[in-house]
Amino acid sequence: MGGANQSGHMVLASCETVPPVFTETPLALHPSARGWGKQQQLPSGLLIAYEKFDLDRGFHESYGGDDFLQLHIRLSGQSRIKSQKTIEQTIDSSTFGILIHPNDAEKRHYRSDVGGSHESVTLICNQQMLNDIYRIDPTLNPPEISRFLTGQACDFYLAAMPLKAEMAMAARALLECNIDRSVQHLYVEAKALELLSYSFEILHGMARPASQRHQISARDIRRLREAHELISAHYINPLTIKEIARRVGVNEPKLCVGFKSLFGLTIYELTQKLRMSHALDLLRDSEMSITQIAFDVGYEHPSNFATAFKRITGISPTAARSAAKTSSRPSIDIGDDLVD
Repeated sequence: MGGANQSGHMVLASCETVPPVFTETPLALHPSARGWGKQQQLPSGLLIAYEKFDLDRGFHESYGGDDFLQLHIRLSGQSRIKSQKTIEQTIDSSTFGILIHPNDAEKRHYRSDVGGSHESVTLICNQQMLNDIYRIDPTLNPPEISRFLTGQACDFYLAAMPLKAEMAMAARALLECNIDRSVQHLYVEAKALELLSYSFEILHGMARPASQRHQISARDIRRLREAHELISAHYINPLTIKEIARRVGVNEPKLCVGFKSLFGLTIYELTQKLRMSHALDLLRDSEMSITQIAFDVGYEHPSNFATAFKRITGISPTAARSAAKTSSRPSIDIGDDLVD
């Protein structure tokens, strides 16, 4: 898990100053590590730290506190973590970890060279961001998280549990993301908020009976349909999730989870399918080159367009152009029946 490293390794930028745009910076690795690390910061201030490396040997690190809540998705690798006042806990592969690390506590972190490569994604959240932007309700969370959300003094807190498959898939998608830069911010926001939603669903479940399930209200359904209409109108130059949430009047985690639940697609998936549907029309009805079509539907690089097109339709743009002029024209289901 990330933090402010006294030895000079893996130093994370503060998320107290919110950037106006999506940013990405590399993270330094320990000399024993072979691979890479980076962090991305969303306009909301949410930090996402990535690690993917192999070790020649295990090593110890010590971190000072940062007063952040860290939600750690460990895909592979093994670590052992403790503070001066807590017993050592092991974070194994396929583990979800929750860490509160106050300023006055030192975290001791041993990175083991057993268990294969170290692969992880960590969401790093400050209290103000969770309260003011994501509207996380302190009363629905375990006492330790509730104290953090209400600005009370917190002790060092670490909990670990088996990683859910859907969280592992979302984290893996972020770690291996090679999405076209023009829509990468949208994809990263969607996956990060998906992970944030799953994380707080788990935390809420720790604080209340599992039988208490949240249902989508009629009002939220109307707002999610409005979001669908906005995405459909702006898919070539996509709006950020933050802007969509602001326009329709829901918080970002609710937008992402509710949208997938109602329409069966993430916001990113719908954006891609709308782009490809438009591309199919252009392939059938125009003499534009495939490069021109790629630019027209919002891609900076035609090769990325061709890869995405084949992933969604199952055939290349060239093959689709031939098929589009016959009765075998491919089709793309974008869930239009859900927004009538």
